Amino acid sequence: MPVGSTDHEPFDEDVDRLPAVSVRVRTARPSPAVPISVALIVAFLGLAIVKPWGGTASPSEDRGFSAVQRSAAADQPSGVAGPTPVVDREQAIEDECHAPYGWRIVTNERWQGREVRIWWAVSPVESKSAFDPKIPFLSIVSNAILQLGYCAPLFAPDRPASTESVGIWRIDPEAQTAEAIHPTRIAPTFDDSVVAIWAPPGTATAGEESWPTGRYVFAVGGRWFGVDLRIIDRTPSASASPAASGSPSASGSPAPDTSVAP
Repeated sequence: MPVGSTDHEPFDEDVDRLPAVSVRVRTARPSPAVPISVALIVAFLGLAIVKPWGGTASPSEDRGFSAVQRSAAADQPSGVAGPTPVVDREQAIEDECHAPYGWRIVTNERWQGREVRIWWAVSPVESKSAFDPKIPFLSIVSNAILQLGYCAPLFAPDRPASTESVGIWRIDPEAQTAEAIHPTRIAPTFDDSVVAIWAPPGTATAGEESWPTGRYVFAVGGRWFGVDLRIIDRTPSASASPAASGSPSASGSPAPDTSVAP
């Protein structure tokens, strides 16, 4: 068997027998879509770094979620209470008292079919007894006292602490007895010793009922002051003459004091 030369790589002898192949290489011009694709990829990567997916929802998702929330809120029972509004305590106190200085007794009264609010100046005294003769009493005559209360000074040093104790007693001067009463507080909507307005005893709201005639004493902390209420019914009776119907009472009681204390 003939042996060929071994100074060449295997299969070299077949190279000359392969058909000639013509290869043409053409360099293509850059496609316009390539820069756009690259820009989109870079933009996507930058967005992924700044805002990782799975975090805050997109605006379109927010709108969809809000719609779901609104739908769920609409499906809630009507008896479910919403958030409790925050009460501005200082503003509520100012709305009841207005003047910032001095102690005042506050009344809502009905005169000739109209309701009026009056602030009466009073000077409390320090005491430990409801029968102390130094306690000042303000005399008020009215057709009806629909609301009764007081306002304390709004600024220190005369302003009482908000948590000081507050009490009301009905005094019987002849029997020398004091009956504690607990009328419904109607203003403000929270407990504060700086101001308190009450409905007539035995009623839950201020309406047509009046505080009854009587002597009442207030104690705010160690400060005492009082009021003498005199309720005059001006409704003319069927037997009263036109002249008599205009008088305060058949017994000749003095006319109501309608002056407002400064």
